[in-house]
Amino acid sequence: MEIRKGTMQDIDELSALYDDVTDYLETHINYPGWRKGIYPTREDAKRGIQENTLFVAQKNQRIIGTIISMDTKRYFSFMNILIPDHAVILPKRFQR
Repeated sequence: MEIRKGTMQDIDELSALYDDVTDYLETHINYPGWRKGIYPTREDAKRGIQENTLFVAQKNQRIIGTIISMDTKRYFSFMNILIPDHAVILPKRFQR
């Protein structure tokens, strides 16, 4: 698995990931309270990329998760350990 900064080329895949996650949360315990079309959305991904705060977790050339860190200085200053403010990882994407 690789973690890298998100790019605008990732938007469609991130949007699909967010939809998958919110669909899953609608039928399971929804600890973060996320709702499809409310949060997280395609626009949240775009904003994270534009603000350089969105990272993606990628396996086999496929995005399996995303992380938004509101303070990227923490990422670079703590020996490259990312401390996210929110993270989305959908385990079923690991199997694809």
